[in-house]
Amino acid sequence: MRMPETWVILNPMETLDKLAKHYDLEARTRLEKPHESGIYSQNLKTLNPENSRLGFGCAELFAFLDEKQIRGKRVLDIGCGAGADMIYLNQLFSPQTITGIDISNEMVQLASKRFVGSNLKAIQTSIHEFEEQQHYDQIISNAVIHLNQDKSRIFQKIYTLLKDDGEFLCADFMTEQPVAPQLLEEFLASGGLFLFGGLESKEVYLNGLAEAGFEEVEVLETRSFDPTNQIQNLLTQNPALLKSLKQSKFLIVILKAKKQAQYQLISLYCPQCKMPRKIRHYPSLNQQIHRTLCKNFPNTLFEPCPSCERLEIEAPMQYHDMDAKKMAVVLPPEQKHLQSELARSLLEPMQKQMPHYRFNLCFGLAELQKFR
Repeated sequence: MRMPETWVILNPMETLDKLAKHYDLEARTRLEKPHESGIYSQNLKTLNPENSRLGFGCAELFAFLDEKQIRGKRVLDIGCGAGADMIYLNQLFSPQTITGIDISNEMVQLASKRFVGSNLKAIQTSIHEFEEQQHYDQIISNAVIHLNQDKSRIFQKIYTLLKDDGEFLCADFMTEQPVAPQLLEEFLASGGLFLFGGLESKEVYLNGLAEAGFEEVEVLETRSFDPTNQIQNLLTQNPALLKSLKQSKFLIVILKAKKQAQYQLISLYCPQCKMPRKIRHYPSLNQQIHRTLCKNFPNTLFEPCPSCERLEIEAPMQYHDMDAKKMAVVLPPEQKHLQSELARSLLEPMQKQMPHYRFNLCFGLAELQKFR
């Protein structure tokens, strides 16, 4: 089991019950004192003014959604709240169905009263207890996953609920580094309600999605976030927390996770035994985005020829490591005699465009392994 940086033992059902009561109160408060959520663009506020006042997320997700992935498809919203994202998504993309789940009964009731059309449905349940026989094309979640300690279990459930070509789009709170010990102590003392003390770092969060099986996990946007204004009452009672808050860098991260990375099925003849075969070819791999595939390199990427067992690069590809600022153009070893010509035509233009990067030509699997 993956052990988070802030691994502690809290009763998950007790924590969910406390959170449900907290968000029941949030629903009542927002109805009594409506105000803009601050996450939606002016265009969306104009499209549906009332809906913009009932958003409980941390970011607007719609600019990051692919219409082809949603129009006429099945969508699930984890932690749907009052249904604001569901209503906007239905207006903008016309999916076949949108199902929302939330632990708060009053949130679900509020959402259900506002839905127009039979393709929108909200259910009171947690992601742990949610059962569905059919799979989803798109799953979204907005400022919800961080509420749960055991994110590994949630990521595995999301992976299971998606179709093979499905996508998970998420906006959530994270940290740059593990949270300060004093914030974690406050998280424990609150029984999990002081949410900013239980956040995971971005790196641990992304690794959790990769470990769940997602082949492609990409950070689309990262914003700094200061939670001070949201916990003024707590800081008044415990001013020493302010120093720990200032020591921690809080983030709002928008990311997309795909069950399967993009690949091509290529028919070719094995250069060694001349037998015809088909291979699954990944034209571009990124060390940070394709963590699952790169972790077990080369076994998860390349299959040996069933006839002669040759295990080799069979088609051109790119390998990119953003952290190390390096990129390789990878070619079959049979093209080694073209190295000088390819260096001039491929690498030199790339080096001029990105002088801070290191570019290499790799011919065959052995050279790529050395480059990595």
